[in-house]
Amino acid sequence: TYVYCQKSNDHVLQRDCYSGQKSRHLVKMMSLVLPNGYVLDIIGPFYGKNNDARITKEILHTCTDLSVLCEEDD
Repeated sequence: TYVYCQKSNDHVLQRDCYSGQKSRHLVKMMSLVLPNGYVLDIIGPFYGKNNDARITKEILHTCTDLSVLCEEDD
């Protein structure tokens, strides 16, 4: 999910929030959804410059409680 935002006066924040794919400034929210459609959690916000792979790695490193939901080689 994308949350679009206006350009910031802070140059560093402006660069972090810019998404080259969407050509806009935004922050991303990631949803953890079970196969039956139940929304387990919504995690974020993440800068627009981060791709989904980088966000997934960050989630797996910071949310250690997810290991009980995962099996070996998931």
